[in-house]
Amino acid sequence: MLTDRAMSHVEFFFHGVFISGPDGVVNRISFKDFAKCLLFASLACTFCSSILAQSSSEITAEQMRLAQSIERHRIATIERVIGSVVAVYGLDRQGGGSGVIVDPSGIAITNHHVIAGAGIRGLGGLNDGQLYDWTLIGTDPGGDVAVIQLSGRETFPSSPLADSDRVRIGDWALAMGNPFLLAEDQTPTVTLGIVSGVQRFQPGAGANQLVYGNCIQVDSSINPGNSGGPLFNLAGEVIGINGRGSFQDRGRVNVGLGYAISSNQVKNFLPELLATKLTEHATLDAGFSERQGKVVCSRLDRESPIAQAGLRLKDELLEFEGVPITSANQFKNLICTLPEDWPTSLKIRKPEGDELVLRVRSYGLPYSKQPRTELLPPPAPPGDDDPDDDFDPDEEPDDPQQKKRAENLKREMVALLSAAPGSVRDVETNRKYATLIVDRWLQDDRVVPEPVDENAGEMCLKVVGITKRNDGKPTGRQTMWLAPDGRGRAERVQGESKLVYRFDSEKCIFQRAGNGKSDELSLSEARDTLYPLQAMVLVELVRDLPRREAIKAQNVKNDRTAFASFGNLLIEGAGKSNEQLAWRIKALDFDLDETYLWFSVATERSGLRPRLTKVANDKDGDAGAIRFEDWRPLGDGQFPYRFVHVQSLSEKESLRVEVESTEWVPVDSVDFELAEDDDHD
Repeated sequence: MLTDRAMSHVEFFFHGVFISGPDGVVNRISFKDFAKCLLFASLACTFCSSILAQSSSEITAEQMRLAQSIERHRIATIERVIGSVVAVYGLDRQGGGSGVIVDPSGIAITNHHVIAGAGIRGLGGLNDGQLYDWTLIGTDPGGDVAVIQLSGRETFPSSPLADSDRVRIGDWALAMGNPFLLAEDQTPTVTLGIVSGVQRFQPGAGANQLVYGNCIQVDSSINPGNSGGPLFNLAGEVIGINGRGSFQDRGRVNVGLGYAISSNQVKNFLPELLATKLTEHATLDAGFSERQGKVVCSRLDRESPIAQAGLRLKDELLEFEGVPITSANQFKNLICTLPEDWPTSLKIRKPEGDELVLRVRSYGLPYSKQPRTELLPPPAPPGDDDPDDDFDPDEEPDDPQQKKRAENLKREMVALLSAAPGSVRDVETNRKYATLIVDRWLQDDRVVPEPVDENAGEMCLKVVGITKRNDGKPTGRQTMWLAPDGRGRAERVQGESKLVYRFDSEKCIFQRAGNGKSDELSLSEARDTLYPLQAMVLVELVRDLPRREAIKAQNVKNDRTAFASFGNLLIEGAGKSNEQLAWRIKALDFDLDETYLWFSVATERSGLRPRLTKVANDKDGDAGAIRFEDWRPLGDGQFPYRFVHVQSLSEKESLRVEVESTEWVPVDSVDFELAEDDDHD
């Protein structure tokens, strides 16, 4: 498969090797020539020098150019990402591990077993030579992942999380971190190898803890201290979080087998962890075994949601989360990567031949809890003969005050691990990240009206769409006017029927054309209907907030909060929209009515880059939901040109609106009047 990545990339085929450069030019060379290129690129290795001296005459100028290009791009990749690698320490510099920053705000990923020995706060070293405070945000003992927040500077260097499903055996893999605490100047160590296995399963330690499912196996050197650090591809993307190594007895020497938690699993848990949760992994309370070439249900809790949805013993599992299932181990691998409360999808075949798709929310897989008063040593990945992997509990500080402070931090960690899994521990921190997600969306997609001339006055966005049934047959029209001051108007015309909703940040007026009567609705009542809900969400894209340029150039303070009329924002956790991973954010207003917003989970070199994907009044969409699709450029932002009305966890489509036209019109030309006796329509 060829790649469009910006940097040099290598792909292997039966008929040769393809190398693509930053200019997009793809070169094909034979396996023989490619081997010579790799040999030449290894000049720095002492053991290759004599071989190269003997065979240098056989290397052509073109092969030399390609080899040098590979080397240059590898070095350039390291230089680009090295600033995002963190040396993770306890507050008193005891022990050490690694991590990687995935957002410029300082959000970083590491291992649970790294931070478990340090407590909930510590220090993180970057290759600028500086140490920065970090605070634990959320942790996943089951999958050995934790999120920490670095502070101390306005922006941090960051690296994106890749799609780890694209990782293949033989891909190059760069491991970076702080093995053996060698990063005394905070510059990470780099090791290069290849992916030697994918979709591996490594059993955990204790009850359901530190289980590595669907993980990546590498021969890049992974040693004590590398835990929590990034595994990069040659495009500079994080394909995994290094967590485990296979070491010789007592010597703890790397023997060429390391395991990394897949970046896709990290993505699945990122919303849960930034919600400040102690997370659990998904379970269906059902087990599957291989019988006569089929994967069948062999264990089932009859009170579980999946049983109530229709699963029975001896039913054959055909697909899980859209992935065809060929073995029981494959199912175990996949469910290991999902968090509690995940909207799970299974395709099954009954013994009589009928095929069904079942959708339920998963349970949480519990793990043993520890007494709050017990000081715990950090858990170590099973398989290491020496249990003290990264933070060493034997490295106690000599100073009594430092020792007391370290013990207090560890007690705080014990208290955290005794908290109720799945519950939000810190509401204010959670809201901070919810606001970050929404602001990032608005930063990228906000549409600011541009007046035609100085006398045009304030403009609003008029959006005209055609409503269609799921078979594509038109049923009517829908028009919205979205004003920068937060006012909006939504009309729906279907045959002789016409419904009109006008709203601002305080109330909504509903009118059915023809009877001359208007009804005042609270915003909560109006949001119970999908048409005004759709307009109330989209008006956020045109609100007259200070522009990014003004904020940056003039330091303008933005006091207005997005979705303020919807209530306080809170990250609930991970979810799905149109079968894609999403942040699920809940807005709770003063009437305690809920609105749910889904944003795509995506990371780029500039950090988290969410986009609004769905809105509903309940998290399962039983009362209906709207998906926002087909985003296109509009003005200096983006706007969705398709609204799909769906229902339930299966998101069964009932109606869609295809945008026919958008235009800016003067606000004064639109009737936004909210008087109840209005009979203009």
